[in-house]
Amino acid sequence: MPQQAPNARCNTWSFHCSACGKCCNCAPALSLPELFFHQSRFVGCLAIRKMKRPRPGNILGSGHSAVAASEADCAAFGEIAETYFHRIRRYVESDYDILLETHGFSTPGLDPCPALGSEGKCAIHTNRKPAGCRTVPLDALVPDRLQNLVLAERQIDAHFSGANCIKRGTNAGTLPLIRGPTVIDRHSNEAIAERRRNLQADKLFWGDAVFQLLEPELFSVPSSLARIPASGFLIMSIAPVLSAIAERSERCLLRCVEYLESQVALIDKVLQASRLYTTERAAASLTQLEAFARTNWALCNAMQTRRVIRARGGASAEQSAATEAWLELTTKLTPRAPSESGKRHVSKDS
Repeated sequence: MPQQAPNARCNTWSFHCSACGKCCNCAPALSLPELFFHQSRFVGCLAIRKMKRPRPGNILGSGHSAVAASEADCAAFGEIAETYFHRIRRYVESDYDILLETHGFSTPGLDPCPALGSEGKCAIHTNRKPAGCRTVPLDALVPDRLQNLVLAERQIDAHFSGANCIKRGTNAGTLPLIRGPTVIDRHSNEAIAERRRNLQADKLFWGDAVFQLLEPELFSVPSSLARIPASGFLIMSIAPVLSAIAERSERCLLRCVEYLESQVALIDKVLQASRLYTTERAAASLTQLEAFARTNWALCNAMQTRRVIRARGGASAEQSAATEAWLELTTKLTPRAPSESGKRHVSKDS
């Protein structure tokens, strides 16, 4: 067990954003309603993460801020896991849970985040900036009592290096975020609470259904589960998410069709802009984007063809109404022919 720094659990951390853009190193996680709202900016995908549950005595954090996990720490992580994650069968991976989240796709060669504007400023800062972004530099998936460890690690993280935005203690020109085990900044608390509500709603409206769909072949087979990196994400098409949502009602289905049409056009635009980048990593991303375009196009056509059948799905009126309210379906949606740009791209690459 490492020697803990004095008052490792009881320190104050402050933050000052200089809008340098260094933390905008990839497209963010977004809830499905956030993705729908920003459908012409972010290519949506399904991101799968393995989340390890600490046991008492496990080391949390790193360097001088590292601490040994207490029973209370483990209980706090367990509460987060039960609320937002999906449990892997114990005989497969007893210490891991699965987090399913919708995410923006990052394309090498372009701005790391599609919303990163000129001079490192967020182009959607005042236009429904995702809750996941607004929690930065904190982490909604870490218990509040351990947010000081998040800040300690991010202070030395390469993505924050040189930004000089995270400070231990109270400093002139900085905003106090953490005092001991408590998040004291009101705006940070609101952002974390919203991000957690979004995660809980995603799990309710589509996460459970998608986990059940993928569980037999991905989460119950050790060799398949190994495809999910210990650090990072396994990125998949968003199709399973949209299929689960489309089953709720005809209005939900039509909204998914509208989203898919927009995504096919956006992917076509991104691919055209990315053709200049020929690195191996960029080529792999382009191949994945092309696969996304084909999948989205096929799903869009299937949904339009089966629109009446799906409208007779098994969701109750209450479930349908709740899903429509969550997706903010306040206007009438009508089916349209998919975009011509999508047609050209998919037919060329199929």
